[in-house]
Amino acid sequence: MLKENPEFFNFPQVKYFFDKLNLPADIISVKILQCIIEMQFKPHEKSLINIHKMAQKFENKSLKATEVAMYLETKGIEATEENVLMILNLLDDDDNEGEQKKRNNEFLKYLNHKTKTNKHWIFLPFEYKYFKNDTKKINAWGNIRVLIDKNKKKVEKIIFFCKNSRKKIKIVLYLLYGTRDKKSAKLIFCEKPNLNIIKKYHNSKLLKELLNTFFELSVKYDSELFEKNAFFDDISFETFSGDLA
Repeated sequence: MLKENPEFFNFPQVKYFFDKLNLPADIISVKILQCIIEMQFKPHEKSLINIHKMAQKFENKSLKATEVAMYLETKGIEATEENVLMILNLLDDDDNEGEQKKRNNEFLKYLNHKTKTNKHWIFLPFEYKYFKNDTKKINAWGNIRVLIDKNKKKVEKIIFFCKNSRKKIKIVLYLLYGTRDKKSAKLIFCEKPNLNIIKKYHNSKLLKELLNTFFELSVKYDSELFEKNAFFDDISFETFSGDLA
């Protein structure tokens, strides 16, 4: 997770990149660069400057707003405040109803069919209603975000988020594709309220048993996962040359 004085500013090639694009050397610019590297896509310089200015307006959600804006850019959609706010509301589990919910779903259907990059995000909101002990009705809602490499025809990452009135869960699954015979994956998860050490162990074991049929799986619990990235990962800049085609 990015900090106020991240180590990335120690890399001269990062500072060179910011200077070249007229971006200030701050954590919003770092997040923009991380999104560019992961998606292998660089919007026009003017768009990047506008994204930076727009993200600042979201204050404590500035990094998530930056990710959402870059996500929209990969779709060829203008990252207006209104469009960014609509996606943020879905990410932050706002339980919209009525016309607002209908507009959100229509907007997502449109986005899921739009792409101008090889890396393609699909965003799937869901709602689930069930009964506990045949009497108590429980509503759960959330979303699934899937990153696909179109050229390789492979899923790279799945982010699962679900919430009900008592707790919320976030799971990030990375598909690593080792050898042809044995695919490997890395799973990171978190629950709120936070789990005690026994439940962490039990849930880690359960997830591993559920998915080990498909992958050689490593599982990790991260108590800060909800505060971390909406779409893109924090990426090391040690091998970054300072330029992108």
